[in-house]
Amino acid sequence: IVTSPAFTGERVVGAILFERTMDDRFGGKDAVAYLWEDKGVVPFLKIDKGLEDEANGVQLMKPMPGLDALLDRAAKLGIFGTKERSVINLANREGIAAVVAQQFEVAQQVLSHGHPLQMDDVVGRVPGVPWFEGPNGFVLHGHVSKVLGHA
Repeated sequence: IVTSPAFTGERVVGAILFERTMDDRFGGKDAVAYLWEDKGVVPFLKIDKGLEDEANGVQLMKPMPGLDALLDRAAKLGIFGTKERSVINLANREGIAAVVAQQFEVAQQVLSHGHPLQMDDVVGRVPGVPWFEGPNGFVLHGHVSKVLGHA
């Protein structure tokens, strides 16, 4: 797909790579360099290892052993940022708080390795629930304040 003439920065802004793909070669170059230098596509790395079973209405990310080493390797290869995912299935205060805490913990780890962008993919599957407003907004305030140095 990535070697197709249609796969360029004019049509594709970024590509999310799996660890194995990050270590591949395309067109005789490292995959990350090929995407950015030859195609003008921003390379991201999927770092989560899947989801835990549902608890408190959410699915947290499974543990990510070796994440620091992976992030170091990704930075050396030129990965721009990371992507990871959690799922919110029910409007459960404790569950949502656990998702936000885990995502911010991972974000701090990612940022400490020099990756300027960390994409949290938190999928909310409960229709009509304003996740970041009202009674659920509490889960963000402390974490955002801490990141901004106001805690």
